Amino acid sequence: MAEEENVAAVLHGKRDIRVERSAPPTLAAHEVLLEIKAVGLCGSDFSYWKDATIAGMDIPFEGAARCQDMCFAGVMGHEASGRVARVGSAVQGVAVGDRVAIEPSITCGACRHCLGGRYNLCAETKYLGSFMSDWPGALRKFISHPASRCYVLPESIGYEEAALFEPLGVALHAVRRAGVKMGDRVLVTGAGPIGLLAMLAARCAGATQIAVADINAQRLALAAGLEGGADQTLLLPAQAAELEQDSYDVALECTGVASWCAPPAPRPQRLAPLRWTLSCALFVAVVAALADLHSC
Repeated sequence: MAEEENVAAVLHGKRDIRVERSAPPTLAAHEVLLEIKAVGLCGSDFSYWKDATIAGMDIPFEGAARCQDMCFAGVMGHEASGRVARVGSAVQGVAVGDRVAIEPSITCGACRHCLGGRYNLCAETKYLGSFMSDWPGALRKFISHPASRCYVLPESIGYEEAALFEPLGVALHAVRRAGVKMGDRVLVTGAGPIGLLAMLAARCAGATQIAVADINAQRLALAAGLEGGADQTLLLPAQAAELEQDSYDVALECTGVASWCAPPAPRPQRLAPLRWTLSCALFVAVVAALADLHSC
């Protein structure tokens, strides 16, 4: 295979992914060409593949509006890392051969959120591998990406670890928003990837007692077995009665299940003292994940 030939995993319908070849992407002056080395699969990618839907929208695979003819082109993936293969003429701070983690977003850079340092709230944000943003993802051999959204990795961090930085950023942002501090007792609902990262981030923030609740016993076993993991696990609904009113200072909701976020009475009264954070919908810059990773 020629070095510059591109290969992508392209979605053609429900549970239908095909490997296709194409020319490498074009490179703008402020972009770098990345050879992708690792890609994490998000729950949104699973929804694309399993149901051909995202956020309640059906993804078209037939007719004049089919997604393969869009810029998105049916290519998923936004949790990624890679090696810089080429740099644009205006790129500074990133060089050929650098190993990088990527932040999978582009923002306007001019609104009050961008200028105030909270560009994750920019209304013009486009996300890598998003049908709604019409931007092809990282499940390709090569992608072009803004150099400003690439972060050079130290030798101590591998490509697979770097691909976790985007979901790690979600967990770190949730812990910050919840105000987890030294000595806090923390409840994490949901022991999926986000829940496990939130659990570890809470431990780094100083939580001394962490309970993790889930409906899956295998996930709970992993939560308890990780270094810095759960002090207590709760298998629901069997152990729901153990969610006592005064047991926790902070709760991190990581299931993404609406019925748990807004539970029926009398549960709101029982959980009223908790400081809740909805972590699954939050996004934070990868640079924050890098900073916090080294501080731990």
